[in-house]
Amino acid sequence: PAVLKSLQDLHSYHAATGNFQQIVDLHQDSGFPDAILGSRTLYIAYGSVDASVDFSDVDSGSVDVSDDRLSATITLPRPMLSPARIDPTRSYVYDQNEGALNKIGDLFSSNDHDQQQLNVLAVQKINAAAQQNSGLIARARENTRLMLSSLLRALGFTTVNVLFADEQP
Repeated sequence: PAVLKSLQDLHSYHAATGNFQQIVDLHQDSGFPDAILGSRTLYIAYGSVDASVDFSDVDSGSVDVSDDRLSATITLPRPMLSPARIDPTRSYVYDQNEGALNKIGDLFSSNDHDQQQLNVLAVQKINAAAQQNSGLIARARENTRLMLSSLLRALGFTTVNVLFADEQP
């Protein structure tokens, strides 16, 4: 049976998730012709990255409520991106070519190292894609503002401002 190793309290709001498809071209060149020694693998990786806001440091100094208790301003840390998670049920090797000596070597060893290397490269590439204009941070800001505004309006506030520490008020 599975063994529960630990529990953790979460203090963050997962405001958006980006789903990515990434092609990884892993070419191992040996200096010999590829037909003799060398390999090339094309891997299609599917993965996701979350954008979340950490509420663990939000305290009374982060919330400003008007005297009439009708307006509130909340200052939060900027949204952060999680490391990419690869979905092994959807990711697959699209094409693989190996030299004759590589094929002989495969008889005596496993391909686990290659799969691990493909996953590491896929995670790096998806992390880079998420950082570059994916819109995840902007979506996280928007969703966090909507969630907190709805919550505070339900509590009777008529004006709610949600700011992030890296934005100008």
